[in-house]
Amino acid sequence: MPFSISAEKRSMKGDAMRMDGRAIRAGLRDELFGKEYLGAAYAGNQRDEWTSSPEARTPIYSRFQRHDLVKVYKGATLMKARVLHTSATDYFVHYQGYASDHDEWVPHYRVLEDKDGSVLDEPSRLRRRPEVDVHVQQLQIENKRLKDELAKTQALLATAQDKLAGEWMQECSQLQQKCLVVSDHCKKAVERVHGVLEEKQKVIDSWNCVVCLENQVNCALTPCGHTFCLGCAVQLDKCPICRQTSVAPLPIFRP
Repeated sequence: MPFSISAEKRSMKGDAMRMDGRAIRAGLRDELFGKEYLGAAYAGNQRDEWTSSPEARTPIYSRFQRHDLVKVYKGATLMKARVLHTSATDYFVHYQGYASDHDEWVPHYRVLEDKDGSVLDEPSRLRRRPEVDVHVQQLQIENKRLKDELAKTQALLATAQDKLAGEWMQECSQLQQKCLVVSDHCKKAVERVHGVLEEKQKVIDSWNCVVCLENQVNCALTPCGHTFCLGCAVQLDKCPICRQTSVAPLPIFRP
């Protein structure tokens, strides 16, 4: 019985064939010769046969489908390509970045999955759409939750910064007031000390008695030698300056 061959593209060596509308375990053993194909032997038929038909069917099974992105070994180089047609043993591919005149049929073993490619064929994308949608929805929910937490954290941080800034400014103001008060007290204390020193120097320069501050000194206590006025010296048992016991005042005269 002759083969009945029908398909979407020109047949290639190794393509599967149909007989009476059923796929059979046979393939084209040779390329088109004129208008005929040499069909390989199959179960129930012990010999190859030539069959006339200009068309051959697409392969019964192939790893990649039309429009899939793949990588193809071209010599020692691995090149990116897109599958345009398939057969039982070969893929017709278009190399990315090259003109269509470089398109060619390559055997299956030279074609690898392009794991870096992000574009899938439309049927694969439709098959994976529910899982992708669920994952995207979960990511969107998680992204919204993280954004809300970030906004709350930023608001709390801004509030804390404002509070700390207010407390710091208040504390600085209080410290500044205290420093001004202490500085004023120090200034007044220095002025008092200067006044006392000036009064002391005036007393020393005026030869006035350090006890009564009125009379001029005219005697010295023995044995310490500190000078006082006679009226104060006779009343002193001890020198008010060095606290030594006074024996008797001795008269002194200014030069």
